[in-house]
Amino acid sequence: MRFDLLVPSGGNLDRICQLFRSVVQQTILPERIVVVLDKPRDQDEIEHFLYSLHKTLGKAASRLVLVHHRNSDFEAEQGVGYVRKYLLSQATSSYVYMIDDDNVFDETFFEQTGKIYQEIVGKIGTECVLSPTILLRKTGQVQSQGILGFASYLFPKYRFQQLTDQPW
Repeated sequence: MRFDLLVPSGGNLDRICQLFRSVVQQTILPERIVVVLDKPRDQDEIEHFLYSLHKTLGKAASRLVLVHHRNSDFEAEQGVGYVRKYLLSQATSSYVYMIDDDNVFDETFFEQTGKIYQEIVGKIGTECVLSPTILLRKTGQVQSQGILGFASYLFPKYRFQQLTDQPW
């Protein structure tokens, strides 16, 4: 399954590097890693941010696309809904993972969730949006990741429902 990883970021370099360390350890890597930097930065800050991301990603750095207010029509500080909608417009693969820059996960996360997705699609007979209601992060924190309201806003012609109340 080919997919893009879409990451909204406020620019916290420590957090996003921690995420990228967990990404490069995955058994399956995304085709592209698109990061939208949602804080105005001067050119030196952007270059330092990009250098640090490339260093963290290593061989996977060629997959990185960094979008910010200086290299695109993106407008910083317009809110999380705007950022996520903009990220979706940048996707080129048929499938996407939209993951906040403060998440980390086990090395089989993409592989296992891809299998779960295929299993669910096989059962229901149609494509779907898969979003865990609760994501237990390696940081020991539990965070709501449900996107039912957000997905309904972005795609009003589709009907969204929660398939389970249990975390994957």
